[in-house]
Amino acid sequence: MAYESFTNGAVLPASKLNSAFGTSGWTTFTPTVSTGLTVGNGVWSAAYMQIGKTVHLRIRFTLGTTSAVTAPLALNLPKSGVNYGYGAGFFVTGGTNYPAIIVTGAVTLSIYAQNAAGTYLTRASTSATVPGTWASTDSFTLSVTYEAA
Repeated sequence: MAYESFTNGAVLPASKLNSAFGTSGWTTFTPTVSTGLTVGNGVWSAAYMQIGKTVHLRIRFTLGTTSAVTAPLALNLPKSGVNYGYGAGFFVTGGTNYPAIIVTGAVTLSIYAQNAAGTYLTRASTSATVPGTWASTDSFTLSVTYEAA
């Protein structure tokens, strides 16, 4: 995608605006798991939108009967990024909602639980029992914005 500067008072044709800001809206995709998730018969709902170099991403995954969270969760980004972007989300395990923190790198995003055991909140890696014991119909939902490479 080409980037150019615009000057005050310039008349911009639609083609230049479309080139600068995009016109495609949300693009659906199926995330690729980097670590920590056996997809099985789970269900993805995921889409991203790129405007200039800014990528907005939303993902929801609902575990099926053959799905499992096994280790720290990491997914590949739909577009390579510039380190680092941050986002938020939540887990639903056993009917309880838990807040999530998302951190992006150049090619992956990592999904963390929050640990409230100390004086301050800290990140905690997800596992088969963090933030709760995962089962069918449990889910995680996230939203993150990052800069495309």
